[in-house]
Amino acid sequence: MPQQWTDPYGGLIAVPSAMEGLGHVLIEQSYHLACSTFDEPQLCILAITVLCTLSRRFPVGIGLLIKLSQTSDLARARVASCCIANQVPCEVNIDSDFVSVLLEDIRLLIRRRHNNFASLLVEALPALAPLVCTKTGCPQQSFELVYLYAEHIAEKGDHWKVISIPEIFSDVWQRQLEDVSLKKYARPIYLCIAKSLEATGDLSKAREIFASCGVPDLQDLDACIQGRMMYASIEASLPLKDITDLDARMVEGGNVAIFFHQKRGDKDGLRGYHVQMNMIDSGTGELVNIPLPDQSARRWKAVRVVPDAPSSALRVLVSSANCTDGEDDGIDLMSFMIEDMMPKKGALTEKVELWEFRGNRWFQIKTRGCIPDSQVVTRVGSACAVLGPFLVVFGGADMMTTRNRGARTMGESSAAAYLLDTRSREWFRVAHPYKHSWFTGPCPPDHICVSLPVFQAVWDVEVNGEPMIAMLRKGRDEVNEKRSEKVPKYALDLFRLLKVDGKERPEVIWHLTVAAKDRCGYLASQFRAQCHQFGNTSLVLAPSVGSMIEKVGADGKSTISYFDKGGSHGSPTSILFIDALDMSRAEWRGVKIHNAKLLRGDINYKTQYKLVPSMDPTMCYVLVSSGTSYKLCRICNLDSINECFTESLTDRNRHSRKNTVGYQLEKAHKNSCRPMRECALCRGFERGTDKFKCCSRCRVVFYCSRRCQLRSWKEEHKSVCTPVGGGDQEEAEEQYEEVD
Repeated sequence: MPQQWTDPYGGLIAVPSAMEGLGHVLIEQSYHLACSTFDEPQLCILAITVLCTLSRRFPVGIGLLIKLSQTSDLARARVASCCIANQVPCEVNIDSDFVSVLLEDIRLLIRRRHNNFASLLVEALPALAPLVCTKTGCPQQSFELVYLYAEHIAEKGDHWKVISIPEIFSDVWQRQLEDVSLKKYARPIYLCIAKSLEATGDLSKAREIFASCGVPDLQDLDACIQGRMMYASIEASLPLKDITDLDARMVEGGNVAIFFHQKRGDKDGLRGYHVQMNMIDSGTGELVNIPLPDQSARRWKAVRVVPDAPSSALRVLVSSANCTDGEDDGIDLMSFMIEDMMPKKGALTEKVELWEFRGNRWFQIKTRGCIPDSQVVTRVGSACAVLGPFLVVFGGADMMTTRNRGARTMGESSAAAYLLDTRSREWFRVAHPYKHSWFTGPCPPDHICVSLPVFQAVWDVEVNGEPMIAMLRKGRDEVNEKRSEKVPKYALDLFRLLKVDGKERPEVIWHLTVAAKDRCGYLASQFRAQCHQFGNTSLVLAPSVGSMIEKVGADGKSTISYFDKGGSHGSPTSILFIDALDMSRAEWRGVKIHNAKLLRGDINYKTQYKLVPSMDPTMCYVLVSSGTSYKLCRICNLDSINECFTESLTDRNRHSRKNTVGYQLEKAHKNSCRPMRECALCRGFERGTDKFKCCSRCRVVFYCSRRCQLRSWKEEHKSVCTPVGGGDQEEAEEQYEEVD
């Protein structure tokens, strides 16, 4: 015989299961808590919210809500607001004192700093808009409720709802338009609307409202309107959830293509993630899903967007793997990262793939030569950049290429620099001059067995009219003897290609540790930075959570302090460093951006920024991901970046030769090398004046000697070698299958 439970009306209800019995117990306890006479309004609202949630599963909760609303005017206002906020159908009679009672309750919650509970009542105000105006004889209370709603919505970042307040509360708004004496009550609402207009980029209309409200000091706003100061605004709030590894680029038509790992289902931890591509409509801000190539046989595990010009076709570097039959649970990111760091012995390493998106279709670009493995897409510190017809890929820092690890031979690691000639579609490996701090013996030839450092930022720059690639990495800490501090700083490296007449490959030149003067007191961030160049100046956005400064005491002991402290215990707070790197003078400068607080948001350890160059050279987009909220912002008036420096140069320093980047490049450590080919059999690289020859039949693979070529032909290459002239040439051209 099933158990029975007595409801407050005296009836008996059969309980078919233990779970439903527990639900009814929660309903009863929530009802009694909501009826309590304790002076704790937050507990009563919490109990009513629980009742609203349970009533969707248990209809008896509706009856308890109606009964609770009949106890007092205050309970009636709370029940009506919570039911509307939770979308629970419950008929509650509302009298003329509803607005005054609700307002008093919200004031009490705010006064006691229970803002989360006050927001539950405030969010129901749009549905009660007719009552806010008609059910009270005091217009001041109506305007105060509307102001509370505007402030709450603006704090959540939904500025478009704030702008539409005149339509939502049309009756209240019409009263203040007809009666001039009510303008003073509507002034706070006007200011909220003006701030939201400013946040969404409508500066002219915002300035008009600010001026009508008598707001002084509008010089910065006027400078932004006239194009003399940079400013930030929000383009759209993105309806995304549970994503990671964000990457983006603008494509033809002005839309923004974004790639990320999207979590599906109820997988635990980092399991069940899929690579997704969406297109953001720059006009409406809507997300449109773009299908990836057929992944029934191979699945994309990770994507690195090639930073081409916005007007060119979209290209991506892809790490993919074979799929088993019926597999649809996504990838396990944790196993994925462990596999990259410690590959299984004898396992075949997947090669990176190059894909192009044009005409709403994906095409794979077949490449040859020294193709790097797919870890150049996923490894920490990996990046890519474009120099003319060449794609430069930095393979990141390989933590396993240290001594006494034995996980892999250092020469086999792809944590190196690679060069792809997009004309011949041939990959080269590039030697680099970096050394590990533990390396004490003689340096190996061409430095090919040493891992690259972790680059915090990689971007295209133009120095003295010559295109280069700039790299930021963690440099030496700056020591302040007077204050006994060690401040983290960046090291700036430059990478360029030198065309040599009569040679098929350009010469690669590295400029390490280019000295840059610090004129703003910047700090190096522990997170990945984002950079974008306009003219000779690069804008640098670097999020940081509790940037550390090491202080050394008189006793020699070091303590850690923070750049910005908050709270009573000095806990580190989050901050976004916005600086500029003047490439013409090799100087770090502080830069001011109006409304930069829109870019900061809630910075935490999951925060990601992505600077997206626009077709309009005077602006760029910024994708901001904090783990819980995602938005697309804009930075406008980039052509005024030199006028937004926080301090000006003196005439003496302005014309000094030592204050030029050319002088700093002469002083920097310079290293030149030649891009190398790799033998398809022994995996050796070209040395000195060596020149590997390619297979004359397919012209895809290269060999260091005749012996390696014959052995490779017998073992594996004979079965896969395809003549260059074979097959349907038109189809091969369409699918990018041909090899020059």
